[in-house]
Amino acid sequence: MKTILYIALISILFTSCETVIDVDLNSTDSKVVIEGSITNQPGPYTIKITQTTDYFIPSNYPAMQNAIVNISDDDGHFETLIEVEPGIYQTASIQGTTGHTYNLYININDQEYTASSYLPTITPIDSLAYFESPFSPHNTGDGNFRISCYFHDDENEENYYRFKLYNNSVLSEKFYLLDDQLQNGRDIDYGRLQDEINLNDTVVVELVNIDEGVYNYFNTLSSIVGSGGMSSSIPANPNSNISNGALGYFGAFSFTCDTIIIN
Repeated sequence: MKTILYIALISILFTSCETVIDVDLNSTDSKVVIEGSITNQPGPYTIKITQTTDYFIPSNYPAMQNAIVNISDDDGHFETLIEVEPGIYQTASIQGTTGHTYNLYININDQEYTASSYLPTITPIDSLAYFESPFSPHNTGDGNFRISCYFHDDENEENYYRFKLYNNSVLSEKFYLLDDQLQNGRDIDYGRLQDEINLNDTVVVELVNIDEGVYNYFNTLSSIVGSGGMSSSIPANPNSNISNGALGYFGAFSFTCDTIIIN
């Protein structure tokens, strides 16, 4: 991924130059990619395991099969997941409960990968509101609204939030993240939710409580893809909370949602 960023930068800088830049591209070692979550909603939950390839095969991410995948919690529950399709492992009985920590263990090709994530308590949404945005270049009398999400931050916990925006059932690709370092215990108006929202659209907002490790993953990921702009430094890969050099994340989430119609 870091190589791709460098090549893109070089292409931009030297497109108009006559000098030929000879770049030596080496194949990179493949990496295991693990993506999965457990939530306060009823399961089943899934863990997806794939493998990266090098720069010369950027779109081929083969599934990693026949892994041993376990999830356990700090209350003694334990489950071995079943591979329901190549690289997709699914739970059958374990249930996400707020206030508990969940542990992931994976063994594949005699390599072990572990992660843990705390499932925070739910922060309810007080209300949603919409406003016509005066800053949109496409602003007309009937287009482009932004959404504000109102809620109260719990002063007794260190909170990290992700907002997921669905416009007419389509999930926005933008990352909306917030921590409570400057707003601990306050009523919060998060008004940055905007993604081509127009009159008569139906918008669903999920307020997702996440732990610090998962927040750091999505924060660095948003910086890489350029949608969040939350960090001036761009790492080679998002900060994973999984051991042994694996990419991706394992997260325990609690969330609630609310709906608003732009009318």
